[in-house]
Amino acid sequence: NPITNILEFNIDRMNEDYDMKHVLMHQLLNIITNNGEFYGFNKNNKFEALNEGYAEIITNYLVGNESDNDDLHNELITTNMIALMVGNDVLFEAYFNNNVEALINSLINEGVEV
Repeated sequence: NPITNILEFNIDRMNEDYDMKHVLMHQLLNIITNNGEFYGFNKNNKFEALNEGYAEIITNYLVGNESDNDDLHNELITTNMIALMVGNDVLFEAYFNNNVEALINSLINEGVEV
């Protein structure tokens, strides 16, 4: 749970075909970006899928993924498309500094109704 800074391990999921270093890194990123109210730019769960997609991109970059399980495939594709629109720098700033407003303003500037 990123909000409470508690890392829990689900033994049943560990026995499935997941790359556990990948899963651990993804969850650590959620904890690292926690500001006590939300994590990344997932304020009020408005950008939950985008937040998970961006965390997945960073996780893939940092540790890769040696598993065939790809639960966040659609989120990855969508996040990459949004990054092309608003810029990777905006997503980075919004994610690591919990700056939802930067993301919203960039989306509005690109003509997206938020």
